[in-house]
Amino acid sequence: MTMWHRIRKPLLLAAAAATVAAGGHDPAPAPGAAPLEKVYAEGLAALPSDSLSDWTSYADYVVDAVATRVDRSRLTADEIASGEGLAVRLVTMQVSEILWTSPTAHPQPATLVIPDGGYLLKPGKPERQLVTADTVTLEVGHHYLMPIFYDQHFHPAWQGLNAATFLPFDDGVAGRGTELIGADRQPVTALKAAADPRDSRRTLWGRNAPTIRASLAAAKPDPVAANHADLPPSVRYQTALREHRSTQK
Repeated sequence: MTMWHRIRKPLLLAAAAATVAAGGHDPAPAPGAAPLEKVYAEGLAALPSDSLSDWTSYADYVVDAVATRVDRSRLTADEIASGEGLAVRLVTMQVSEILWTSPTAHPQPATLVIPDGGYLLKPGKPERQLVTADTVTLEVGHHYLMPIFYDQHFHPAWQGLNAATFLPFDDGVAGRGTELIGADRQPVTALKAAADPRDSRRTLWGRNAPTIRASLAAAKPDPVAANHADLPPSVRYQTALREHRSTQK
């Protein structure tokens, strides 16, 4: 029976960051290996990302990136001793094309490593795959549309804005390629995407690169956040949040 776990996405990011920084990773299971039982986790984002305005407020770039390699983080000594732990799934992404750039963007990365769920180990039980609900699993050879940002408060500093914003992007069309499983654990179809409450998924699904470029160019950032564009995205968001709250009093 599949279980739902409430796991904070920042915790997965932190776990991945520690292993990437240390260079500690191992190959992921071979593509032809038997599928693992999936455990679904609910991710919580550090930055807003539902609308294209959110993207242009806090992302540095929106890119077409292809997955080139999948590794897994090494377990800690305590996890090895107990036989129980989480090996984070680490996907290396190669930037193929930039579809939007922030006026204050950091120099673009050629590659970045994205934590994408992981592998759960428990004594006496087969290994299971942890999957963040309502996201696409990043698979080698496939392209993805991704808003990314640079923030020195994260490690690594380059991150995806939110895993739920990533869209399959094979052939330069949003929604085409790797299957995206929705919050109901069913594949997201064009009909479902059209009714999605998030402006980003609803607007971009089925669109090609030129149309997406135009949509992003027209998406105005939050003016309060834009006034603090010199701040790292995490600090920018907290500053904008405080200012918005103060004007509502």
